[in-house]
Amino acid sequence: MSFTRSAKSALKSCPECFSEFEDSVDVCPTDSTKLQTVSKDPLVGTTLDGRYLIESVIGRGGMGVVYRARQQNMDKDMAIKMLYSHKVSEPEAIKRFHREAKTVTAVRHHHIINLYDFGMYQNQPYLVMDYLEGKSLKDILKDEGALSFERAGRVFTQVLEALASAHESGLVHRDLKPENIMLSRHNNQDDWVTLIDFGLSKIIESGDGSMDHVNITKVGDVCGSPPYMCPEQCLSSTVVDPRSDLYSLGVVIYESLSLKLPFNAKSAIEMLDCHLYATPIPFNFSIPEMKVCSEMTRVLNTAMEKDPEKRYQSAQELLEKFQEAVKRDGVKHRAMKHREEVAQFHGLMEEAKAIRDSEHKRTSDEMERLAVETIAAAEKAASSQDSQVLTQSAEVALEDIEGECPYCGAAVTTALKFCANCQRQLLGSEPKGLGASRTRPGAARPLHKTTEHSVGFSSRAKEQMGNTVGLTTVQKALSMILVLAVVYGCYAVTSNGEVIKSINRVMSSIQNKPEEEEPAPPAEEASPSKPGAKPVAGAKTGPSKK
Repeated sequence: MSFTRSAKSALKSCPECFSEFEDSVDVCPTDSTKLQTVSKDPLVGTTLDGRYLIESVIGRGGMGVVYRARQQNMDKDMAIKMLYSHKVSEPEAIKRFHREAKTVTAVRHHHIINLYDFGMYQNQPYLVMDYLEGKSLKDILKDEGALSFERAGRVFTQVLEALASAHESGLVHRDLKPENIMLSRHNNQDDWVTLIDFGLSKIIESGDGSMDHVNITKVGDVCGSPPYMCPEQCLSSTVVDPRSDLYSLGVVIYESLSLKLPFNAKSAIEMLDCHLYATPIPFNFSIPEMKVCSEMTRVLNTAMEKDPEKRYQSAQELLEKFQEAVKRDGVKHRAMKHREEVAQFHGLMEEAKAIRDSEHKRTSDEMERLAVETIAAAEKAASSQDSQVLTQSAEVALEDIEGECPYCGAAVTTALKFCANCQRQLLGSEPKGLGASRTRPGAARPLHKTTEHSVGFSSRAKEQMGNTVGLTTVQKALSMILVLAVVYGCYAVTSNGEVIKSINRVMSSIQNKPEEEEPAPPAEEASPSKPGAKPVAGAKTGPSKK
């Protein structure tokens, strides 16, 4: 809830949040609703019972108005709820309201708003309670969207604990809706739940074993908020018990998780009729991402049964089933959302790829169009300038084609002396120049400027021509070097005296080599050598060779 400063000079009010503003403000800064001019509340600026100074209006409802007040003795902000004067028409109703205030004050629970005082002001009963700084569940759903399963588990666990305590004390709320569930920060804990607005609550008193249903409203009055009213509450004459709160809470849980109501109604009367006779839309059909939540669907269907006997019989029982459903369906819901996010990511990637491909194709088409236009422009420009040159080149090419290849019969150019068809070297007259060949389609002009001595041969033709018989320049040079080396060696030999002497000795030894000697005669045939006789000339003194 959002609250403003003192409303003594406030002349405009927001119909959505009931905050009051000065006359210069036109739009509510909280919910952007256009402000309405209202008469000043007569209680603003007054003091109740000499203790509570009324500062501003917090909100208005069907049964009464809630003020923000300052407790002067303790200097503490309080909230004061006062019933409209026309709602209390009988003295007995005031007594019942007083009795109810005592009962609510007796219910002490940390998730139920505390009531501090009860009083009467100009025959109008009022209740003094805690002033809460926080936001209602309705505002959170409006500003932040649907609750996650984890957050819903925390919030409604506290709500069910508060309802269990109130039901044990014999108190039925009868007006459970998102506006009456306040979320605030308490002891460094977010989403601290406080149940408020027990103005329509019903006290169940037991006397002699029977149940006496004492209401603040008259019998036959229909009270409550149509989207969240249980069937027996719509009938007004049917008994209302704690199971009625469970029905209303089932609708609140349904809406908090899906932002949808279980009934499609266009008016309050049609909504009441749906509560009485229509089958609620299954929770797993509320929105597509809830289609896997079978456990929560079963729990909410049981909570919103038309017959109270078929519902959960206590808040504790609903709490256990609800926590189990949150635990199971929470995992499935997260997995479902993850798969949807992945699929959405892939879809975006495919879309981006398609856009990129279309842009690339469009760029390629544009480039191709520009290329075609450029070529066409170049051909158009060249056609007028080079028409005569092309005609002369074609005539020269036709003149250069003389004869046929003797091997394959293909047309050849005599200047080339090479057949491009069979890859053979041809013998012919001296080259006359390079012309265009019929083997080159569309070659009407020579690619290079040629002369009489610059014959253009293919690489293969040059390779074949290099294999002809004859000495290359390198071979001739090597042969010349070898001859010169031989001549120089002969000259060096003949000029050296030592070498000549050695050659002469070798030659003389070869020429003077004696023939092989005959074997020596036997010893008995040889004459005995006489003492003092001289050896015969040329005879060897040494032992003879065998």
